[in-house]
Amino acid sequence: LGIWVKNQRAAYHKLNDEANGILPPASDVKKTTAVITQDQIKLLTNIGFQWKIRADHSDVFDNYILQMSEFIKREGHCNPSPKEHPNLGRWVCEMRSRYKRRRKGEKTPLTDRHVERLDEIGFAWEKVRVVDEEERQRKKIEARKRKNEKRKQQRKEAREKK
Repeated sequence: LGIWVKNQRAAYHKLNDEANGILPPASDVKKTTAVITQDQIKLLTNIGFQWKIRADHSDVFDNYILQMSEFIKREGHCNPSPKEHPNLGRWVCEMRSRYKRRRKGEKTPLTDRHVERLDEIGFAWEKVRVVDEEERQRKKIEARKRKNEKRKQQRKEAREKK
């Protein structure tokens, strides 16, 4: 069934490309021998056949831009926690990685328009460590307390051995 579905989609796209006068380079021609008619397309569409298997990439990008913009406004930084925002965190990491590769001259899916959109919302291309001063001080005090407790325990054990 999977192969049949794949062939129907390929035939559909090939038919639409030819109908719209789109002639891809010979190397990009859809490799299918399947043929589909307009009646078959209509029948399959009527039963809910999905002609596209992936979401439009621009829709996905727009959705993440919106999420990131809201995150920046709310949190004041561009580093979503992987625990609290796993999908957004992975996306941010991927955008930064693509940007670095792009700057090195490598080909990436990150376009000039993507870069502009991210710049517009104040996206930080380099990860900036966000450290809350109070949190840092609290951790420092806790570490000192643990160290002192350990010393007390060691002294107590040493006295008991005598």
